[in-house]
Amino acid sequence: MNYIGWTIAIISCFPLGRLTYPALSSIFELDGTTHRERSMGHVQQVTLKRPHGSITVEIDLSRIPKNQLPERVILREGIMVGSKDQESVFLKTGTEVRVRSLKDEILVVAAVAGPLEGTIRASSTDLAKRIAEQRLTNPSDATVARNEPVAEMASGPAKKSTPEPAPLKMAESDDPTGTKEPANPLSKPAPAADNPNDSDFVRQAETAFPMPVFPSLTEVVDDWKNVPDNAYPKTVNIKVPLGYDLFLEGRMVGRNELPAGSAVKPVELMGSSLKISTISVKPTQISIDVDQTNFKELVRARYEESVKNKTKAVLARQSAERDRLAKSATHEKKLRSYNEGNDPRFDAVRKSLLQGDAGFYELDAASKWRWGDKETIDGAEHEVAYVMMASESAFGVIQRELKALLRDNKVIKWIDVASDQEL
Repeated sequence: MNYIGWTIAIISCFPLGRLTYPALSSIFELDGTTHRERSMGHVQQVTLKRPHGSITVEIDLSRIPKNQLPERVILREGIMVGSKDQESVFLKTGTEVRVRSLKDEILVVAAVAGPLEGTIRASSTDLAKRIAEQRLTNPSDATVARNEPVAEMASGPAKKSTPEPAPLKMAESDDPTGTKEPANPLSKPAPAADNPNDSDFVRQAETAFPMPVFPSLTEVVDDWKNVPDNAYPKTVNIKVPLGYDLFLEGRMVGRNELPAGSAVKPVELMGSSLKISTISVKPTQISIDVDQTNFKELVRARYEESVKNKTKAVLARQSAERDRLAKSATHEKKLRSYNEGNDPRFDAVRKSLLQGDAGFYELDAASKWRWGDKETIDGAEHEVAYVMMASESAFGVIQRELKALLRDNKVIKWIDVASDQEL
């Protein structure tokens, strides 16, 4: 009888487990409250909570187009990353990394700072969740086939959420950092763009690309005594009728006349006489007073056109330089205000945090970045970067400012700004 009783008890556990599994499984979701995933080979089901229920999306990790890959994902297991020139570094679970590529469900990822790379199974990151959220937000990005919502899970009327308690406000005397930082410096308006026509930019551009001093035409042609060959026009026009003799084998056989306005080819200017050549099958060279042609007018026009083109080219280079200087100044101002730290100049700072050079402060805790003025220490000039770090304290989460001193694009020292102590 005891065996029969135990058998009945064991069998009754199966339906009981089926009833309790859905309620208990939500407790063990991967990130606590927002989604859960069920892996089926290369397909993952992601359940996203919406305002009035939940929706389940199937993500086929082998069919994600390159243009839908997110810029970053979060690791769900630690991996080693490295490069040819640097030692490998271990990235722990929960670290955010950049996505390089995806092939055969294997992600090539890189550390947020530096050239360190490694590989990991796509299912060991939050890639599926990010793709699902992206496709629900932008349905036009979704591909057909299995990467579609597969079921709307009714969860009944939306429950009223319990309002979260307001964050603890610190009185001025309770600020443990000793510095007053605005609640959200990133919400400040960006610095106004610098005007390229600012006098400083104009002066720098003119120094970089000076306008040449053009000599007068009289100097160039030596008062019409030595006209450069490249100044000669291809043809000139005579202003008066011009008669000339025709010769054959040294004997004059007739006479011809060119009407006013005829085009002839200039050969050589000698004093006030211009030797010209007729434009014909058998050209004849004749001399004519240069002022009876438009030779000088054409030479002057060509010189003025040359000066105009060279001036235009220099002005264009100066304008481009002014724009470059203005954009550089605006960018520098933005770097000197707290920002998201996307500029490559912060890469050395990120690498230093990743290596643990700032004590217990880690890269994941960095929230804002800015560039500071250069400092001279022991006769050597150092670049200065500031990083705002989130830090736990008795007052809750506070922002603590760190200063990094750099030389030769490498952080050599970290300083806590509030205490002025080296880390």
